[in-house]
Amino acid sequence: MAEEINIEEEFVQGAEEVAALAADESALVEYVPKSKAPYKLNTLIPRNMAFEVQKALNRVVKLNGNIDNLVRNQLKYSTTEDMWKGLGAEQVDSIGLYLSQFERDQGIIIADQTGIGKGRQAAAVIRHAVMNGYLPVFFTRKPDLFTDMY
Repeated sequence: MAEEINIEEEFVQGAEEVAALAADESALVEYVPKSKAPYKLNTLIPRNMAFEVQKALNRVVKLNGNIDNLVRNQLKYSTTEDMWKGLGAEQVDSIGLYLSQFERDQGIIIADQTGIGKGRQAAAVIRHAVMNGYLPVFFTRKPDLFTDMY
């Protein structure tokens, strides 16, 4: 008979261990955006995700050219500078990834932490839907989250 694992003993970490993991930024690296937007949020990305994200962005650029032009054209901004007034570099990259997934009839999950601009990204997705004749449907936990995005 297989030995049972005592989960409480095996997977419980002390507060000191958790704090040490949280303080260890070696697991994070600087995010390098493809967008040339002047406003950058100077975000970090988990080291083990950085390569795959850059690979996905490279695929978008290879298929569509400059990511700023792709997002500007798809969101129907008159100039790149106008787009940059509302979106930072990381957000433009994210919308570029969304547009790539949209073209493939696929979805995307935006799981950025607080303060990175998920609302702006959602607004860009809604703009894309409206500009292309789709009816966007938006669900929110609290009504004020919608007004912030609007």
